[in-house]
Amino acid sequence: MNRLKRVFWATGLVFVSIGISVLTLELGLRLFWDNPFENVSASRVVEMRMQEFNLNKRFDRSWLDSAVQQVAFRTNKKGVILPADQYNNPDKTILFMGGSTTECSYVQEDIRFPALVSTLLGKRDFRVNTLNAGRSGNTLHDSTNLFLNEYHKYQPDYVVVMHATNDGGVLSNDPLYASRLAQPITASRMMKWVLKRASSISLVGYLRIGISKIMIKSGQKVSETFSDVSELNSSETDFHPFYIRLNIFVDIVRHFGSKPILMTQPMASVRFSHSPEWANQPDQFRLNELIRKVAREKNVPLIDLSEYVRTIPDFSRQVGSYLYDGMHVTDKGSQVYATYIANQFAQFFNEQKDLSLYVSKQPSK
Repeated sequence: MNRLKRVFWATGLVFVSIGISVLTLELGLRLFWDNPFENVSASRVVEMRMQEFNLNKRFDRSWLDSAVQQVAFRTNKKGVILPADQYNNPDKTILFMGGSTTECSYVQEDIRFPALVSTLLGKRDFRVNTLNAGRSGNTLHDSTNLFLNEYHKYQPDYVVVMHATNDGGVLSNDPLYASRLAQPITASRMMKWVLKRASSISLVGYLRIGISKIMIKSGQKVSETFSDVSELNSSETDFHPFYIRLNIFVDIVRHFGSKPILMTQPMASVRFSHSPEWANQPDQFRLNELIRKVAREKNVPLIDLSEYVRTIPDFSRQVGSYLYDGMHVTDKGSQVYATYIANQFAQFFNEQKDLSLYVSKQPSK
């Protein structure tokens, strides 16, 4: 027993001595050494706001549809939402980029509009793969980063981009997209990475799923209560930074050998009780006008989805059946989007006389 005690005290004295030595050395250096790294900050990083790779989970949407209460949400090794890469040897590939309105997380897998476009074009003998790179919360600035640093390597023939709402919300408080620029590496950012990594190899993953479910249930409550959009006025937000980035996005896509296609983003003319506070339909109108302007100036094909939905006879009367919160599509709304987009692409292919698309059908994967 006495021997163990001596070992314990001896070990303690060693650690105390080491601590005192390190402290003395540190104080000495501070007094007599001119540290060349004193004002040097750690590296800054740009977060690639893309989907996690090889994700496989299910979303509870019982609050939206009692008939189909869960939907699968999966991604592949490219970080795009499944279904994707529908054909082994496609003649064309279309990449869709945007925020949650492109992601369509609460729509059934096969009828999320980016995937459904491939199915509908296939019925016309156009063998086209589609990639859904939408990610909730993303802005045009984020999509520009993603294409430049990741998705260009898949060499899509066409890149369809739809951004407006998130950019309006971000720019109203962050006029230079500062929150999407390079950020310092902090302890909290490092811990976030550690927890994400731990969730793939331990029970942390189970806790992460539970927390996600609680957050989703607390944040999603469907109500038919809405107010007229006339209660809102257009803000004084300067959207020129969005205009600049849209021009840059078009140029980057073209320089990588792909064809950019711009798409306006619909938003209901009524405001639901659960619509995000920062969602502003008059601002959305301004952003859509900028999208049309860039399409004209840069000679880019435009899919004017926002204008199209206004032509649907019952859209204004039953907007909730198409957009459950005034901006995100239901299953029905997704099918309407897909049908119109597929029609636009079919027309575009025909006008371009792209005969390589008129080929015999081959089995999909």
